[in-house]
Amino acid sequence: MTDTALRLRRLGSPHARARAGAVLLTSAGVVLALAGAGLALAPRVAPVLLAWLLIVGVVGVALWVARRARRIVGPPVVGRLVEAAAGTRAGSVVGLLAPPPAATTGASPELLRLADQRAAVVVTRAAPAVQRALARGTRDWLLAGAVAALLGAAVFVAASPAAGRAAAFWHPFRTLADARSPVRLSVDRTTVRRGDSVTVTVEVPAATRATLWTRRPGEPWTPAPLTLDSQGRAVRRVGPLDSDLYLRASSGTRRSLERRVTVQLPAFIAALQLTARYPAYLSHPDEPLAPGADTIAIPEGTTI
Repeated sequence: MTDTALRLRRLGSPHARARAGAVLLTSAGVVLALAGAGLALAPRVAPVLLAWLLIVGVVGVALWVARRARRIVGPPVVGRLVEAAAGTRAGSVVGLLAPPPAATTGASPELLRLADQRAAVVVTRAAPAVQRALARGTRDWLLAGAVAALLGAAVFVAASPAAGRAAAFWHPFRTLADARSPVRLSVDRTTVRRGDSVTVTVEVPAATRATLWTRRPGEPWTPAPLTLDSQGRAVRRVGPLDSDLYLRASSGTRRSLERRVTVQLPAFIAALQLTARYPAYLSHPDEPLAPGADTIAIPEGTTI
């Protein structure tokens, strides 16, 4: 490597690293913003998976752009800036970036060394002006990266990454599996008395809304929308009941099993028959009693 190439690399290396860092900082802000959007839309499956796919894509693009950013301030680019700042002939500095030609080409090593020395001096003299030109661009890159990172962090924090619904975002494969699980519907009691109520629990993993369907014998199904909590769960009180009730729940294409709550009818007395069992000392067989409004006199020791 020629002395000119070495000095150009030293001149541009700090800016190359800074600009690559700015690219990574910008990508971090974009990743945080995408994560915040995914958290806000969780536990819906499609937004969660889309957010993760975009995050992977952004990381890949950021690594590629970071490598390209180093070339933007590589020796050829810096060499042309030196030529412009020094007002020298185009190619007088950049032309010395190529490796020295082999001895068989007929080029004079002494002439090449002298040209390299002159170009190195030009680079040294033009370095302050080139540094200022590069610094302006580097500051713009770093400022854009810092703004992107701050905005992304704000979106991420606003999405409550530690909330209950966030688990659906942090575990996308489990969320995908939950999206295929059936709707679960349960009641606290399957048999109640007339006038009582029942507590219905609907669980739909990886969902935010569901529909509770109810009907009585001989009636059509009646829907009732449910808003699920961060765990995909909703509880509703149904009643008072005066007849049997059938229940089922649905969310999208998923459905639960049908449940039935039976209402017990109140007991009543249709007929009353009394039998008197007399004590043994009377030697009298058992006989029916006719209930009525009057008092019935029976011997002592008789069992009704």
